[in-house]
Amino acid sequence: MKKRTFKHYLLIYAVSFAVVLLFAVVAYSRKFEDGSYGYLVSSNIPVSGAFASEFNMFGRPVVVGLFLIDLAVMLVFPLVVCLVFFLMDLGRGRAGKKTKEEINRESFEKFIDEIGRTLNQTHLFNVEDFRHFRENDKFQDCLKKIYEIYVHGETEELTYYSIIRKFQKGTKERDALEFLVTFGEKKRLEAIKLEEEKKKELEAKESEKEETKDKEEEKK
Repeated sequence: MKKRTFKHYLLIYAVSFAVVLLFAVVAYSRKFEDGSYGYLVSSNIPVSGAFASEFNMFGRPVVVGLFLIDLAVMLVFPLVVCLVFFLMDLGRGRAGKKTKEEINRESFEKFIDEIGRTLNQTHLFNVEDFRHFRENDKFQDCLKKIYEIYVHGETEELTYYSIIRKFQKGTKERDALEFLVTFGEKKRLEAIKLEEEKKKELEAKESEKEETKDKEEEKK
C-alpha cells in the first residue's frame, strides 16, 4: 500500500471542514416557529454568564456560548475524520505488511521442505543427521541466507562461499551446505529463466495486439 502524505490528510480535513461548514450555514439560516434560530449542535445547551450574551451575525442574534460550541465542532470534527482515516490507513498498512511477511514465510518453508526432500533423496544423511541439522542454530541460519541468495542473488556481503566456510571441511554440515548451494543456485537460475520466458511471452502478446490494432486502423 502506498504511504499517505500530509497533503492527503490535509485534503481530507479541508473537505470535512467544507461539509460541516455547509451544515452550519444551513442550520444558522433556519428560523423556527417560536422565533428562535437554529444552531449546528443544539440550541438547548445551557449556557450562563458572559456565554449567554448575544451578538448579531448575518442579521440574526447569536448566543456567544452556543456559537463557540459550534465553532469548536467545526474545527474538531474534521480532525476526528482525519484521525479515523489515518487509523484505517495504518491498519491496512500493517495488514499488508503482515500478509507480505506471511507470504515470505510460506515461501521460505516451501523452500526448506524442498531442500529436505532433496537431501533425503541423496541418501547421504541419516535421521540423526537431519535431527542435528534442525537443532543446529548456525546451520539453520545458513539455510536462511541460502534462501536470501535464492531470492535476491549474491551480494558483496553475502555469498555462497561465506556461508559454506562457516563449517569445516569433512563435517556433515559442510557437505550438506555444499550440496544445497548447488541445488539452490540451480533453482534460482531456473526461476530466472522461467521469468524471462514469461516476460518474452507477454511482450510477444502485447506486440501482436499492437500489430492487430494497427491493421484494423489501416482498414478503416
